[in-house]
Amino acid sequence: MDLTPEEEEKYQRLYELGYYSTSPSYREAEKYKSKIKILQIDYDADFKTFTQQKDKQKIEKLKKKFKDENLKLTNRLIEHEKVLQEHVKSQMMKDKSSTMHISKMQLFMDTLKELEGEFKKAVLHQTLVRELVDEKRAFSREQANEYIRRMIREASIYESKPGFYNRV
Repeated sequence: MDLTPEEEEKYQRLYELGYYSTSPSYREAEKYKSKIKILQIDYDADFKTFTQQKDKQKIEKLKKKFKDENLKLTNRLIEHEKVLQEHVKSQMMKDKSSTMHISKMQLFMDTLKELEGEFKKAVLHQTLVRELVDEKRAFSREQANEYIRRMIREASIYESKPGFYNRV
């Protein structure tokens, strides 16, 4: 799933803010971040204590234990963050396709309104399709026909007489 630099920047901003935090991986990632912070605090406190006691054996055990635990938690955190990043990217793509659908729908309705004119005369099917495909260059013939069917189904337009359309 390739993103443009602008989309990548938006993704990074949303990800950092915890946007789309509906993913279970978000909660898991936050849990592991907290565990790593707690581990670091415990390590710092124990290290300070053992250093004051000058117990080199305990310091070495502590360092090894910290390194192992930190590595395990960090790996789990990375796994969950990868899943979360995919979730955020897929949500962004859904948002993007939804926005494209809305703008195409708006273009469709504006085109029909323009063709109807001031007196709301019925627009011939071929004229509407030609305008959407040739003039606006936003639709393929199949997409234009699909939008006409969809708009009729959604009762946004109606067929005033066979092969002629008007806005509701």
